[in-house]
Amino acid sequence: MKPVSRIVYKVAAELFDLAKVLGGIMDEIAFTPYGQLRINKIPRTTYYDKLKRFERHGLVKKVRKSYGNVYVLTDRAKQLRGKPRIKARRLDGLSTVIIFDIPEDKHKARDNFRRYLIKNGYTQIQKSVFISPFKVFLQLRDFIYELGIVPQVTILSARVDQL
Repeated sequence: MKPVSRIVYKVAAELFDLAKVLGGIMDEIAFTPYGQLRINKIPRTTYYDKLKRFERHGLVKKVRKSYGNVYVLTDRAKQLRGKPRIKARRLDGLSTVIIFDIPEDKHKARDNFRRYLIKNGYTQIQKSVFISPFKVFLQLRDFIYELGIVPQVTILSARVDQL
């Protein structure tokens, strides 16, 4: 056998193994009733442990009904969930650019801030540079203060020039 044909044979064997694995997953997806799709099976104990933890923190309340137990969000959870963000587009032709340099000892704050920006419509240009056509909203400023990263964050208004 030539060296090239050995490589092709190995790649083909790996592709067939992958197809076999995907076939097993597809079988599970195709024959699972609607609303019960479980690719990553979560044990029942994990689910109920999380509910108990939320109950201990006062985020959910168990209400007994005739047909079973129902978990309801408390006022505290609704407050933490927050109000919906009202994104106002900038009408001045500028874009909002957020640049940050958060040190490694605050990596959790950095990751949360990055997720928050992506969730709220900002586009990542580089690892620590985001751009958006929206105005900076009050909740974003509050979040920056809450994380304690005010000195490390710079918010700019900039014009994007097309070449």
